[in-house]
Amino acid sequence: MKKTIALGVSLVLTVMSLAAGGGKQATPENVVNIAGSGAPSPYQWVETNGQLAGYDVEVSNEIAKRAGLVLKWEATEFPALFLGLDSNKYQAVTNNLSKTEARAAKYLYSDNYYIRNKIVIVLRKGRTDIKTIDDLVGKSVPISSTGNTHSLYLEAYNKEHPNATINLVVSEAQATEQINGVATGQYDAGVTDLIIVNEVIKAAGAEFTIVELPDELQEAIAPTKSYFLFSQSSKALQEKWDAALATLISDGTLKDLSIKYFGYDYSR
Repeated sequence: MKKTIALGVSLVLTVMSLAAGGGKQATPENVVNIAGSGAPSPYQWVETNGQLAGYDVEVSNEIAKRAGLVLKWEATEFPALFLGLDSNKYQAVTNNLSKTEARAAKYLYSDNYYIRNKIVIVLRKGRTDIKTIDDLVGKSVPISSTGNTHSLYLEAYNKEHPNATINLVVSEAQATEQINGVATGQYDAGVTDLIIVNEVIKAAGAEFTIVELPDELQEAIAPTKSYFLFSQSSKALQEKWDAALATLISDGTLKDLSIKYFGYDYSR
C-alpha cells in the first residue's frame, strides 16, 4: 500500500453493512468479509460509532449494491489485512493498495483500478534546494514503520547509494501527521501522495512547496494506480466485483465519489 497506519492492537471493529447489498438478504453465497486499516483519511477512517467510512468504503459499498453483495466490514492493522487474506478470514481488502510482484504472486487484484494518484516531494514553503530524489541525500525524510511502497523505495535507494544516503526517520505517525512534520520543520522533506498533501493543506492550512516528479520516477517509487485485493480462492468474487466497478467508471459514479472525497477527479 502506498500509505499504512497501525490502529492499535485493541482496535478490531466489525460491522455488517446490509445497505451495501442493496437490501439483499445475507446468505453464505453473497456475504463478503472485507477489511481495511481505517487510515489514512480520506481514503478511509473509523467513525465514532466504530464503522469504517471514506472513499475506499463508499466505492466498495456502491460496488456491492450493483453486484448484489453484502459486505461484512472489519477494521484491523495493515499487516493483518494480508494475514486475513492468507487464512481466508477476508475475501477482499481495500486500503489504497498498489500492484506489487510479491502481492500479485499470492493474491488476486481487481482488473480495474479505482484511483490514480501522483507521487511528489513535499517541502516547507519557500524551500528551493530540493528538486530530485538525489537532493534528499543527507536530509531527514519520514518513512512508515509498516513498510509502504514509498518507504521501501527510499530504503532501496539507500542500499544502492551506501556512501550518499537519505536520513530516513521511521515514524509510527499517520501519513498526514508526517507531512505536518515537514511544515513545522521536523523533517526536511516528505515523499508522499499528492492527495495526502492536499488533505494537510485543507485540514491545517499548511503551506508547502510541491515538487512534481517525472511519470517514470513516480511509477518507480510507488505505482500510482490502486486496486482491490482478493484471496486466491475468490476468483468468482473478483470477476463479479470488476464487472460492477466497470459500471461505476462508465457512468461517472467513481468520478463523482473522487470529487466528493478529494475535491478532484483522481478516478482516471
